[in-house]
Amino acid sequence: MKNIKNAPTKKNITIEDLAVTVSDLSVTVNNLAVTVNNLSDTVNNLAVAMRDGFQETNKRTDEKIDNLAIMTQRGFAETNGKIDGVKEELNAFHEEVNDRFDNVKNILYRAHDNRIEKIEDDVRMLKTVMKM
Repeated sequence: MKNIKNAPTKKNITIEDLAVTVSDLSVTVNNLAVTVNNLSDTVNNLAVAMRDGFQETNKRTDEKIDNLAIMTQRGFAETNGKIDGVKEELNAFHEEVNDRFDNVKNILYRAHDNRIEKIEDDVRMLKTVMKM
């Protein structure tokens, strides 16, 4: 036979006991609802922080792109200025070279003209001598 002393005894559960248990469960559910609300607020705060962070990052990225565009534009402007300076120098050099070539051409023409005149004089002299 079983030992009756060690057998579990049934407790008579009263309506008051059930009411206390339901009340405890209600408090636990309310505490869980508060915890869920707190977690929801935390998630919302994190979402706002991430959105703000992305917006700030986008703003800084846009500023960097704008600064890069400005620097590139300045670089092209400086390069164009340098190219214009080189063009002016090349034009001046071109004019100087043209002047020198004109001088050489004039010297050669004069020398050529002198030789032609000398030949013409010699031919006249020969004609004169030959007629004699």
